Amino acid sequence: MKKTVKTLVLTVDRDDDLGKKAKIKGPILGEEKCLKAAEGLALADPTESDANAMFQAIKTYRELKKEGEDVEIAIITGHPSRGIRADREVRKQIEGLKGKLGFEEVVLVSDGADDEQLIPVIQSITKIANIQTVIVKQAKEIEKSYYVVKEVLRDPHFARLIFGLPGVVLLIYALVYLLGIEKLSLNIIIGLTGFYLMIKGFGIEDAIVKWFASFKKTTSIERASFPVYMASLLVILLAVWAGLDYISTLGKTLSPLSASVAFLSGSIGLFALAVVLFFTGRIMDMYQIGEVAKLRKYSKSLFTAISVYIILDTTIKFILGTTNIIEAGPSFLDFIFIFVIAVLITFVGFMIVNHLYKKVLFRHIRKGTKVYKLEAEIGTISGLDVKKGLIKVSDKEEKKIPLKKIIKLTSEGLEIM
Repeated sequence: MKKTVKTLVLTVDRDDDLGKKAKIKGPILGEEKCLKAAEGLALADPTESDANAMFQAIKTYRELKKEGEDVEIAIITGHPSRGIRADREVRKQIEGLKGKLGFEEVVLVSDGADDEQLIPVIQSITKIANIQTVIVKQAKEIEKSYYVVKEVLRDPHFARLIFGLPGVVLLIYALVYLLGIEKLSLNIIIGLTGFYLMIKGFGIEDAIVKWFASFKKTTSIERASFPVYMASLLVILLAVWAGLDYISTLGKTLSPLSASVAFLSGSIGLFALAVVLFFTGRIMDMYQIGEVAKLRKYSKSLFTAISVYIILDTTIKFILGTTNIIEAGPSFLDFIFIFVIAVLITFVGFMIVNHLYKKVLFRHIRKGTKVYKLEAEIGTISGLDVKKGLIKVSDKEEKKIPLKKIIKLTSEGLEIM
């Protein structure tokens, strides 16, 4: 029989400090588990305000229980991004608890404004009977301010802006003087600062940081791919040198726009080689760790990069030819022809990747292999349909799953989305 309660004492860890610092996954239900979670977070980071909110929630739960209330306690977690993904995770966990406990109202225990932004999300699911905000007291106001500033500076979102941006500006300023182009220093600094602020303003920075974290996680100096990445980095440096050298060999006074196009003309081949080397390294890594979905993704990206290089190289030479910076460039008909060739390369490349992808999977998948979804076993492979690109998974009943659903293939089993 499903357990039901009238009131749920709830505290929300919106940025998932429990997961990051104490390695505890939400939701956490019940007084004993919530107490262990609060103690775990407090031990992992004694300055964490979410731990104080959790202890307050436990205190409130005990008081209501003592008064004879029909009450339960839970802690739910979000996501480090604090954005839409965090709010969706919070909604998912509250709806799960609602279905399990059938509570009529919640008492929300919060550590501040960040968690209280979730009030509309909670109210769309259930009533909020009371909100308790926990404020940690300090002996002196100056000490409180010090810790607030200290915590803000430790936050990567603020640290990159407060320390990272000025650091980049100072580094650029030093480099342009070493290169003897101090007249352009202000323009370069303003341009790169504007570029950084644009990336941060449009939310691209978080995606870049996440990509670097994922790259670091799947890359190791002990793998054969590491020398390929090093070669890619060295080729990028050579590309910059080649671009600057090409401008000097033209022996002409060029406008900033023409100089930029000429720089690309001299360096784009090496830049393309660097990209090809990088994607080759990623393909080697994904094959080694069994990330088959990403294996296909990076293989297709390799062909796309080659096609983009062909189109860009032709476009740049066409522009340089029409502006008389070089004596003869490709004609417009040549440009159209090469564009069609590039598209065909991409199309044929994708067909080859899809064919090899199926061969690789069917070569490694065996009957009896365990199949997981969201870390939960859903059955074992009972058969393969090579022509249709399907795997048959049996538990209580047989299911047919297309290859595109496969995320990871390791010695432990196969994971699907």
